[in-house]
Amino acid sequence: MVRSAIPVEEQAATQMVENLPPLDVLIVEDNQINRVVLRDILRSEGHSVTEAQDGQQGVQQAHSHRFDVIMMDISMPVMDGLAATRAIRSGDGLSRATPIVAVTAHALAEEIKAFIAAGMNEVIGKPISRGELMQKLAKCCANAPETGQKPQPKAPPQPPQKGAQASGQNLLDEAQFQALLDDLGPEIAGKLLGRFAEEANATIAHVSTVSQAPQDTLDVPDLIGRLHKMAGSAGAMGALALHAKLAQLEQLGKTGALAQLQAELRGLPDIWHQTQAAISARL
Repeated sequence: MVRSAIPVEEQAATQMVENLPPLDVLIVEDNQINRVVLRDILRSEGHSVTEAQDGQQGVQQAHSHRFDVIMMDISMPVMDGLAATRAIRSGDGLSRATPIVAVTAHALAEEIKAFIAAGMNEVIGKPISRGELMQKLAKCCANAPETGQKPQPKAPPQPPQKGAQASGQNLLDEAQFQALLDDLGPEIAGKLLGRFAEEANATIAHVSTVSQAPQDTLDVPDLIGRLHKMAGSAGAMGALALHAKLAQLEQLGKTGALAQLQAELRGLPDIWHQTQAAISARL
């Protein structure tokens, strides 16, 4: 049997990634777990990284230093990603023309249009895929000059393997979880998992109250923010079922389906406890 040739577009994308020089990257992200995971992926691929914990810090860093690319989270305190991008683009800082990649989860189509309108060049979803990240960087920086030795890219994680199940869905992406342990090492990964558990338990306690509260008392933006943050961390940890549930809840909140949102919130603690058990068993 004759194998089909690799599409020209795929060959070109692979070549761009292989030719990607070491980059000077600014990560603007308030979630420590996502920031550490993204930072370690980039460093393991040979790139240098500077971190900012909110949009305002990101704008300040971008003003005083010329970065090759900026990874910009959307939902952040102090100044969100859209406001930060507009400030960078309209200012006279050294990175005013630097490619900006929006890093987000569960964005609606109209939200993605807003990202581009604000001056962002690309959008990448959470959880971050190593392979997709390298392709986005290569696309943004296709014309970047060679500034050093070419990094040696690692192969992207393999597709999810079967693991513990929650309502027919895998609790853990085994390959992603193992990649997390390999990339970060057991000590850092253990600290991040502990922080994730603390954040998740706090969110679950809040959700348990919200799910029983009268609808007219709900602080929907606050709830969406909590769900979004937990979803980002869950995605980084490879918690498939938990991430999918949080994405569903966030979507219900954004679309105003409050009765359904409260009903679905009641199932979140069970999925979280199953996820905790799966992580403990995996370790």
